[in-house]
Amino acid sequence: MIGKYLRKALTIAGIVYFTHINYYRIEKTLNTFKYISTSPEPGFVENEQAFDLRIIYERNHKGTLETYLKNDGKVLPILKRDSGILIGTAEENFKNFSEKERKTLCLEKLTKNEPMKDPDTYKQVIGKMWDIWAKKE
Repeated sequence: MIGKYLRKALTIAGIVYFTHINYYRIEKTLNTFKYISTSPEPGFVENEQAFDLRIIYERNHKGTLETYLKNDGKVLPILKRDSGILIGTAEENFKNFSEKERKTLCLEKLTKNEPMKDPDTYKQVIGKMWDIWAKKE
């Protein structure tokens, strides 16, 4: 009788363990079928990338938790900022800004919407931006 219950318990434990280990693959497969005919919104990642996103949790050498987002072989840190989270470093995000975003979000905000003609002014503004980001990290 104990053998019967032991087999059932081991079977259930095996199923739970298998599901836990393969949860990422199962979820990816289900989402692929669920959204197979859905195209992404312009500006958002393609379906293949969307279903390949993973959250990674790591304990660093100090024993504290670090959280990362993995996609396409890249591992990006998930950082806390005053207004929410930042995925990737400020430098990585800045590189991904379009020219329009760089002008409207960065340059105009820092210069109080005054147009800049002098290239040296751009260098000063970018320098100030890096100083601000360096202090927050």
